[in-house]
Amino acid sequence: MVKASLDVTRWGAQEAWDSIDASFILTGEEPNPDPNAKMSARSLLILEGIKSACIVHRLKPVRITATQVYFLAAELVDWAKEKSFSIPLGLDECVNATSVAFLKVHDARKACRPEPSVPPLSPEPTGGVLSVEDARKLAGAELYADFAEYINNGALIDWAYWVDQMPTWTAKEASRLLNGLDPDVFDGAQPKPNDHDTSAEELAAMRALRLATALGITSDTPENWFSWAKARDMRAHEGLLLALRTRALSVADGDSGLSCGVECAESPVHLSAGYADKPPKPLPALRAQEAKILEWLKQNEYTPDSLPPNESGKPGIKAAVRTALKDHDLFKNRATVFDKAWYRLRSGGELK
Repeated sequence: MVKASLDVTRWGAQEAWDSIDASFILTGEEPNPDPNAKMSARSLLILEGIKSACIVHRLKPVRITATQVYFLAAELVDWAKEKSFSIPLGLDECVNATSVAFLKVHDARKACRPEPSVPPLSPEPTGGVLSVEDARKLAGAELYADFAEYINNGALIDWAYWVDQMPTWTAKEASRLLNGLDPDVFDGAQPKPNDHDTSAEELAAMRALRLATALGITSDTPENWFSWAKARDMRAHEGLLLALRTRALSVADGDSGLSCGVECAESPVHLSAGYADKPPKPLPALRAQEAKILEWLKQNEYTPDSLPPNESGKPGIKAAVRTALKDHDLFKNRATVFDKAWYRLRSGGELK
């Protein structure tokens, strides 16, 4: 039987591939829709390699359905090149820039979160195919949550606004945020941002809203909405949990570790006693670090969104600010905190 050659343009335009399709694509074969189709020895080798790369956290699933495990196409191509696999001609160039764009916004968000702890290695999955259950154990909650937001909304949800600044959410806002949908995007007044199927998330949001309405809940804090959903075994988007933990840790000390395993993302949120009953502090530590940098620049007659270019061979403005603030309580004895704060301001467009 002659194997169909790979449609490089079609597959290169997809931001994520499931592990079975990837094992065909990376060998230059068109994925076979028959789940019982016999795979070549090379495809089986790649499939085993993907599983092993998950175990050591080189590759992390970005989407998991009832039957399939997906990885970023760009990450799979980079991994295959690292392993010296012969990539089909033109595939590298055709891999959709969307996945590259996603990695950029994901990396920018990582800089805004406390440093995650390294997740423990999971027991080796059994069998040649990475199961959905195994994938959930090996996925990284941050990457998984960010990708869900990105493909659902066309951009990441602005948790700095929804969690740090909004003291309460309406039932309609909460029903969407609990399901990884941005209320400003899914407001019924504008077309969807892309053709990704969000029917499952929209159905879950509709049911959450109906239940909240029946119970007479019109508004509550983000923490209480999260606890409300978990107490009723309803879905609570992992990105919301990460945002709540980031704020709680920021209020505590601004630079604590954050667990990033999926098991953590599926467990109830753990906040300091009574925190959910208190109004959010106006300026968490991460925001205070950014505000201090902007304050110093303005006091020294710099315009933050129009900084002068660095002179060749001389320290730039960033180095001057770092030196000036190195003994400040917000930055003292924390080697990377200043760089992270500067990066957040750059990514948000407040520094240019």
